[in-house]
Amino acid sequence: MNEQQAEKLYGEFWGRDHKADIEIELGDMSNLTFLGRATAIEYKAKKHDDSKIYTYRHEFGKRAYLLTNGKDLVIYNPDMTIEDRGIVG
Repeated sequence: MNEQQAEKLYGEFWGRDHKADIEIELGDMSNLTFLGRATAIEYKAKKHDDSKIYTYRHEFGKRAYLLTNGKDLVIYNPDMTIEDRGIVG
């Protein structure tokens, strides 16, 4: 995704513009090792009009996989999208 698409997705997901850029270096993703099925992801956030930080949990279906390149973790789920209401699929 390009920078404009990333900023748009951030705004839809969080309900506000981003405050700062975060740069990270991802390792080579051309060869990934399967670690197992991803069952859920849980994260803390203060989104949209939340007045406090909430813990959000998203459970995945059977087609979600946890993969690694030895450094980074990847959750691959062909049914998943990121929308204004959060993780879907």
